[in-house]
Formats: sequence, C-alpha cells, structure tokens
Amino acid sequence: MPLTEDGHRTYSQGAGIRIDETLADCSKLFIVNAGVVVNLSIVLKQLEDQGELDLYYLDEVGFCLIPCIPYGWQLIGQTEEIESRRSQRLNVLGMMTRANQLHSYVSTQSMTSEVVIACIDAFFPSVNQRTVLVVDQASIHTSDTF
Repeated sequence: MPLTEDGHRTYSQGAGIRIDETLADCSKLFIVNAGVVVNLSIVLKQLEDQGELDLYYLDEVGFCLIPCIPYGWQLIGQTEEIESRRSQRLNVLGMMTRANQLHSYVSTQSMTSEVVIACIDAFFPSVNQRTVLVVDQASIHTSDTF
C-alpha cells in the first residue's frame, strides 16, 4: 500500500481515485471517476461490505455524576428533586463499526490529541486488515499533533 509524503497510507482504486485513511468527515467528501461524482462515505461502506477493509467511527464523550439539567417540568405545587454527588469525570473514546463492534478506552485524563493518538496506537495491534477510522472535525482531531 503506497504512502504519501507525510506517511499516511492511501488506497488507489480505478482511474486516479485516492482515498486517504486520515480523511475526516467523509460523508461530505466526494470523488470523481470518469466524470461520475461518488460520495466517499458510500464507497467506504461498499468496500467494507465486500470485505476489502474495516470501517470504524471514532468519537469521545465525558461522563460525571453531577447532572446537567437546564430545565424541567413538574406539576404546580410539586417540587421534583434529582440527587447528585461529586464525582471524577470519566472520558471515553470509542471506535465502533456499523456491526456495533466497539473498542473503548476509558480515562480520567482530559481528551487531548495525545490521548487520542495513544488510544489509536493501542487499537492498531488488533487490526487484521486495511482499516479506515472516520473522525469528526473536533479540534483534537485536526491539531498539528494529530
């Protein structure tokens, strides 16, 4: 599999089509082959369906026991209470396939580009074939470090 100048692996398919593994938000990217515009998201899903690659979607989320409830509804004259307590925030990074296979990493650290890279590095020894990670445009995914 060829590498670009900056070391990213690429896939070549057909006349001049190059799909870079580091593409973010592929649902908005399109490729042109013989004058036909094709949604890259569809191409990747088709390649996954054919067993040519594994397609994972990556994202992060944080949890804590202090609820964030900006508003609520209650009957007139009644007071509703939600008990909460202090807790350390847990951050979870997950990589999931369309078949709901999940690889998750839990941390109490802030999610930075370095933490995301460490999670990806920990994930790749389990990879058996060409794999595409789809990430959003979050700043930790678009930093110079990433």
